[in-house]
Parts: sequence; structure tokens; C-alpha cells
Amino acid sequence: MSMPSQQYPSGPPNQSMGQRMSNARQRSKDAVGAAAAQVIAPHLEPGEQMLWGTRAHTGPSDWLRFIPRVGSIIRLVQTHYYVMLTDRRVIFCGVSYWGHRPSNIRFVVPRGGAQASGYTVGALYPSFLFSSPARPKPMRVRIRSMWEPETLRILGALGMPLPGTQAPAVQGYQPPPQGYQPPQGYQPPPQQGYQAPQQQPQGYQPYDAPTQYQAPPQGYQPAPPQPYQDQQYQQQQGQQGGPYEAPTQYHDPQSGSGRHRGPA
Repeated sequence: MSMPSQQYPSGPPNQSMGQRMSNARQRSKDAVGAAAAQVIAPHLEPGEQMLWGTRAHTGPSDWLRFIPRVGSIIRLVQTHYYVMLTDRRVIFCGVSYWGHRPSNIRFVVPRGGAQASGYTVGALYPSFLFSSPARPKPMRVRIRSMWEPETLRILGALGMPLPGTQAPAVQGYQPPPQGYQPPQGYQPPPQQGYQAPQQQPQGYQPYDAPTQYQAPPQGYQPAPPQPYQDQQYQQQQGQQGGPYEAPTQYHDPQSGSGRHRGPA
């Protein structure tokens, strides 16, 4: 019979399966970070400090690993890194394929020139675009969901706005404390509505709304329509002696025959 230790007088606490997996995952992440720190430490500048690190890779999407006979070579094509953020730079440390251990420094980007955008929040395989003056073409950096907390810290430190983060407060504005109530008798200022200008422009006439329509009295009949008469045309006809009458037969002027009958 084993005696309980001094640290756990009543025996070690029972942990669920999810908690044990989470602890094992965290120990694995800490081991990778410690190995990467040993590789990166000799390349730091005087006074430079390491802040956060995350595991990442570039290349084909991880969804291709589920394709038969193709997924086995996807990991060989991908390039794996351990990304370390310091107070001055972003260091990409290469990770070996066989041992999954950090090996050497691949490239370094000054922190002021590093830009990140397009992070896919909540995805099974999140990714983001990373660019720098030395790399004009953005590089698609992919991570595993287990490394998402560390990745969000790095992206937030680089100034990338993330969904769900609190917007920066307005300078000089202080929100009221929780549970604040206005003093008794306080009345909010009335809202001012639109007011027409007092001085109207010259020639301005106010618009009069049409009066209400009234039906005609019972038995009303409209006047019959009259044909149109042109007064100028009637005067010209009176001066010429009457209206014009067209000839009844055709007249040949060469033969002189009277095969026609003109106006009377």
C-alpha cells in the first residue's frame, strides 16, 4: 500500500481525458519552443528578447493530405518553421521533417517591415498572409489549430486587427461605470428638428396645396366639342371670293380640247 505524498495528501486529483490530452499537448509545445530558443539564442542581437513563438508551415493546403496516395507526400512538399517574435525582428527557424526539431535559421524580417493580413479565424487549418519589403509577394503561412493562441499573440503584436478584439478606446473618452444611473430629475436635452429659413429669396411664393375635389352638381352635362376653326384661313378665303373648288375633269392644254369642266 502506497502512502499519499505531501503534495497530494489525499492522492493525485483525477483528471479527465480532455485535460490530460491538453496537458500533453502543452508539454509538447513547450519542448518545441525550448529547442527553438536554443537555436535562435546565438543569433540574437545584444539586448534583444524573445517574446512568443509558434509552429507554422508553407506549401500545399493540409486538406490535400486526405487524398489517397497523395496525402503521404504533401508533408514532404511543405516547408515547416518555428516562427519566433522578438522585440525587434521576426525570425523563421527551420524545422526538420524527420525529427520535427528546429534546426537552423532560414530568414529574418525586421519587425517594422513585417505585415500580416487575411487570417482565417476558427478554421480547422488557419492561415494568414505574411509579407515584408524583402518579400514583395505575400507568403501564405499555415498553422495547426493547437497553435492558434500563440499565433494570435504574434499577429496582434504585429498590428493586425483580428475579429472579436476590442477596438482602441477614443482618446479622452471615459465610458460610464457599470450600473450607472442618471441623477434624479435629469432630463435629456430636446432634439432640435428642422426649421425653415426665415428670410425667403426674392420672388419666392409659398406652395398652396390643392383644395379638396368637389363633384359636379347633379344633372350637369358638359358642352359638346366644337370643330377647330382657323381664323386666319377664313379671312384668306373671304378675300379670294369663296372656297376653292377642284376641277371635275382633266384638261389637256396642247390639244385645247374641252374635256374638262372648270369651276363655275
